[in-house]
Amino acid sequence: MTRGTARQRRRAIRQGLAVMTAATLALFATLWLAFQHRPGWYRPSPADEVTVHRAQAESAGVADTVSRQMVEGAAFELVVADRAVNEWLAALPVLWPDARAWFPEQFKAPAVSFDDGVVRLGGHVEHDGWKVVASIGLRLALSEGGEYLTLALHDVRGGSLPLPRATVRAWLGPFLDSVRREEWSDEVTSDPVSAAFRRVHDVDDLYRGVQVPNRFVWPNGERPFRVTAVRVEGGELRLGIRPL
Repeated sequence: MTRGTARQRRRAIRQGLAVMTAATLALFATLWLAFQHRPGWYRPSPADEVTVHRAQAESAGVADTVSRQMVEGAAFELVVADRAVNEWLAALPVLWPDARAWFPEQFKAPAVSFDDGVVRLGGHVEHDGWKVVASIGLRLALSEGGEYLTLALHDVRGGSLPLPRATVRAWLGPFLDSVRREEWSDEVTSDPVSAAFRRVHDVDDLYRGVQVPNRFVWPNGERPFRVTAVRVEGGELRLGIRPL
């Protein structure tokens, strides 16, 4: 090998390393910006007086309407907008202070989105100096015969960045273990959703989907019902309901 050839090879190696370093830094910067990005779907409502009053009136109106239709006994469609749910979430700690305990202290300003078949719930999380909008996406579907309502984990995101399943497993695994070990009251264990999630063994079960028996009870009047259809699109969750 001549001296000139060796020099060209070293130059090529240096150039290749420079390109690889630049590409790695660009990738890291892109991932970091995606992780820190505030997603467009995340629109929490302010807990101002107008929002609280509207949320209280709308939630009462929806509850009264559903109760009346349950009593009438005919099948109907329940339509819930994510805008309304976000106002309910903002107003909840004001109308019901005990609801603050439902979310971890580091989890602020929760919001939901109903679009593209995914129910997304997220909030602003601050922990050990990190600040990010963290969210989970869920898909809802009926089994072929309609006996079960399946809730499947679609993804977990930090900002706009979907997190690898290994990361999700490391984060949620200890939580699932604690849920299985915890002692629950008879009221909770009789709830079909709670009972189904207590049978989850690992995060992979969540991705495959948790099957909940398709028989629920409307609390006002203790009226049982089934879900006959599920649609999540355009900012709305649409549920077909048939009283039993």
